[in-house]
Amino acid sequence: MSPDIRKIANTYLSNPIEITIGHKNSASANISHQYAVVQAKYKYAALKRIIDFNPEFYGIVFCTTKMETQDLSDHLVKEGYHADCLHGDLAQAQREKVMHRFRHKSVQVLMATDVAARGIDVKNLTHIIHYHLPDDIENYTHRSGRTARAGQKGISIALLHSKEAYKLHQIERIAKLKFERYVIPTGEELMEARIQSFISEFVDTKEGTPTKFKNEWIWPLMKMEQADLIQKILERELSKFTKQYIDAPDLNLEERSALTRTNSGSSNSRSNDRGGSSRTSTRANGDVRLFVNLGKKDNLKYDEIREIIFKQTKVSGRVIKDIEMKGVYSFFMTDPESAAKLTAIQNANYQGRPVRIQHASEQKKVAITMEENGGGFERSRGEKKITPRKEKIINVIIS
Repeated sequence: MSPDIRKIANTYLSNPIEITIGHKNSASANISHQYAVVQAKYKYAALKRIIDFNPEFYGIVFCTTKMETQDLSDHLVKEGYHADCLHGDLAQAQREKVMHRFRHKSVQVLMATDVAARGIDVKNLTHIIHYHLPDDIENYTHRSGRTARAGQKGISIALLHSKEAYKLHQIERIAKLKFERYVIPTGEELMEARIQSFISEFVDTKEGTPTKFKNEWIWPLMKMEQADLIQKILERELSKFTKQYIDAPDLNLEERSALTRTNSGSSNSRSNDRGGSSRTSTRANGDVRLFVNLGKKDNLKYDEIREIIFKQTKVSGRVIKDIEMKGVYSFFMTDPESAAKLTAIQNANYQGRPVRIQHASEQKKVAITMEENGGGFERSRGEKKITPRKEKIINVIIS
């Protein structure tokens, strides 16, 4: 029950009785609660990537205003998505029409306000997206509870910018939930996912009534090399995604200040307030801290670190989290399975020099590696500038 309704009930009713089914502010254990950190101006692009990365996406996007639901819906429809909206300005007949289309999956993505979504009960929703987090904790649990019905699993993703961090911590504390970070897919990962989805659908297509094609109709295709034919089919089927994502930038905003506290579990960690990851090699959720000998002095950005690791190891950049970039090396967090794969990689290289990925630990054990490299560098935290004649880089490895 929202605070406003409770206030009215207490004002005008005598000794009202509130019946709660389940635990107050509780959410289904089958829901995976996640958040993504993006700049406010990239929220719409991030929303599209989530939808595109999940071909079976069937869910509700919660907005704060009627205008926002309408604007998002209009933009998605214009770009070819099966979308519609639900808000308080719709007449009952319009609302019923929208819900009919949504229940029958003619609409894949439904934009809705909290008030308009009250009472919605649709089976098999895969995702709930919070375009903005609500101010009321109960609204969050109600929103996310639209998925994971009848024992099924569901995903609830909040799109955040740094100023909304306090809401996330408040929900975690009061609703006793644990949020995991969701990394917005890169363009390359989206292309790979769409190709795999298309291939699976293509291979699994059930045979219907055989259609007899005359050889002269399909002769041009029969003459083509198999590889060329596959290439052209993929280009035709995925042209929309190719144009949109082939050189798409990384939308993920590195966690800063309060947001890093979500994963560390400490609201008073000074290192986290400054944007760094916890110094421990593992976290409560099982994630492992790794070292890689790539950093700012390589003129790399966070998304480029992920890209290099993906190309060299074939481990998805989506599992590379909380990157802490230094001068000539970086730290990042990942799950134990990915960590095992990454640390086992040999012969990886970047611009002709070896790339090493190792476990980091709490204690600093300094190992110095001399490598031929062009240009000196300035060591961090006031250390002396090193510019020897043969210009060798000293990698200080915390392992």
